[in-house]
Amino acid sequence: MASAADLYRPVYKAPPNVPGWTGWYLGVNAGASFGSVKTDFNVAPVTVTTNIPGLNTFNIPGFAGSNTESPSGFIGGGQIGYNWQFSPIWVVGLEADFQGADEKAGATLTTAFPNLPPGPGDETIVAAAATQYEAKIDWFGTVRGRIGYVWGDGAVLTYVTGGLAYGKVDFEATSTVSGTVALVPFSITHVNGHSQVRAGLNYQFH
Repeated sequence: MASAADLYRPVYKAPPNVPGWTGWYLGVNAGASFGSVKTDFNVAPVTVTTNIPGLNTFNIPGFAGSNTESPSGFIGGGQIGYNWQFSPIWVVGLEADFQGADEKAGATLTTAFPNLPPGPGDETIVAAAATQYEAKIDWFGTVRGRIGYVWGDGAVLTYVTGGLAYGKVDFEATSTVSGTVALVPFSITHVNGHSQVRAGLNYQFH
């Protein structure tokens, strides 16, 4: 004999597994980077000393200008961050990353000085300057805040992020002034460079 209890058997259904976004995360990355950089240069005047009688020294004027290069190269590094889902649809977080880079570009600029005055004995002076330089990004990193919106049954996070970006930029240059005085050749080379850490703003949308 069947009873009512035998006819009704409750079936338990587990709630859907909704992913949560709270927690720490780590990651690594590698790729290529492309950019644009404007380089300002200023080559100082050069005093040339000679052994020509009556022409102990003479001056080569300096020159200044600017050039734009497009550095590119390999980058690779990692990131760490923490997210906090404080409501069913909103997530906030903080992320930092650091990248090593081989992003660089360079150029050679040549300037001739066709109107140099002759020496005191009417010696003919011909000179030109060649400046070779390279700009390079050695490393860079960011520290960014994040706010995101959860959708797609909790499985998708769309977010905006922004904050501080910083990186080490190197600049190296070699400037050579060469020519002739009364058909006697001369050449003077100057080497200079500097490194600095620069900072700015970084923002992204995902």
